[in-house]
Amino acid sequence: MRQHQCFKFQSAPAAKGVHEWLSMWSELIGRTTSSLEWAAGNMAFHGRMEFIELSHLKIFWASSTPFSVRRVAASPGVSFSRGIKVMLQLRGKTSVVQHGKTVELGQGQWICYDAGSPYEVFNQSDFEQITLMVPRESLAVRHDVKMAPLFRAHGAETGLGKVFWDFLKNVFKESDAIDPQCESSVASAVEGMLMQLLSTLSVVHTPAPVTQDVKSLILQHINDNLHDPELSLESMAHALGTTKRTLHRAFVHENESISERIWRVRIERCQAVIEHASTDWSITDLAFSHGFKDAAHFSRRFKQLAGVSPRAYQAMTRQLAERPA
Repeated sequence: MRQHQCFKFQSAPAAKGVHEWLSMWSELIGRTTSSLEWAAGNMAFHGRMEFIELSHLKIFWASSTPFSVRRVAASPGVSFSRGIKVMLQLRGKTSVVQHGKTVELGQGQWICYDAGSPYEVFNQSDFEQITLMVPRESLAVRHDVKMAPLFRAHGAETGLGKVFWDFLKNVFKESDAIDPQCESSVASAVEGMLMQLLSTLSVVHTPAPVTQDVKSLILQHINDNLHDPELSLESMAHALGTTKRTLHRAFVHENESISERIWRVRIERCQAVIEHASTDWSITDLAFSHGFKDAAHFSRRFKQLAGVSPRAYQAMTRQLAERPA
């Protein structure tokens, strides 16, 4: 664990103070300031920056007088410039601009953005922030994390967001007391919790169009996802961007629930496979390919709806096929 590094700037001329601040920041993350432009007001610059490096993660806890910074180009030769920034606003107001979109951050809000693409940050008042920098490699295998939905103001006062940021603050405050042998494990815990948070927020909810028949959407979703063992009322509501109550209402005049419809259609598909397949499927393969998690459950459902077991149904189908015309 690197020792805490802390830097203070007191009553420095505005331009000189911001330049030294950004130079120190850039040095800590391993890049130059050549791709940065900045501006400060006429007031004297005051600032305080604390930094720790936790395994492959870099964490800053900083506060200062207002200034703005603009990244005008990428630096492909520097690894950390290809990472992401996750920033929590503790005090003051800040605007972040990237890809033509502006996000306003107030106290208790956070944002995730790409540190490898051009961006602008406008600290509109005295501010305090915690910034976690994560290398791009950490996202390489996380296909469930999408950057676009993350570029907005997220709250850190409730739920998993609060759990993550409270955890990160405590890790930062107690970093000097963390045994070096535990550093990698603590960093993995921070990253694991962050990735779960980012994955959850990456899901884009697309509401079901009001001009379409919700019942038709339900039936189409069932037909398209019968192979998915996680297909359920909950997952369907999530995928269609609606509520379980709305789905229930769409089926209120049916003689079966949505869950019962899913099981029935699965069994009917399995019957069709048995009747038309050129070779016999194993019961296990038939079950797994139609969304069942185990063969025993499949056999129970099949017998409940078809009246006989899958194996008996195979035998009956074979006998019918062998009868002379």
